[in-house]
Amino acid sequence: MEDLRKMGKYDPEGAVEARKFIFSKDTFVEEALAQQIDEDEIEYYPGSIKGPEPEDDPEAYAKWFATHQPKSLYPNGMLDMQELGVKPMYIRDKVVEQDENKKMKVVI
Repeated sequence: MEDLRKMGKYDPEGAVEARKFIFSKDTFVEEALAQQIDEDEIEYYPGSIKGPEPEDDPEAYAKWFATHQPKSLYPNGMLDMQELGVKPMYIRDKVVEQDENKKMKVVI
């Protein structure tokens, strides 16, 4: 609250907007949490060769998790994996290793 009061002295309009955003229940988070997902879209992790739990094979689980998100959550049907916290993994192609530039391609 103290910061909002200080902000109100040098940026009154910004303080009003910040107050609305902070104390409002109409935020994008509330909207996202209220969204209904059809049960047909929910998939359960089937496990991997190493075991049934995500902890048994974190890499396989990360790939599965990234590719099995409910499509209704994304308006254009496209999902940016980095929005989920997935870090891109780069691998070298055998042909590319011989190249001077050593370009890499992204594999998720």
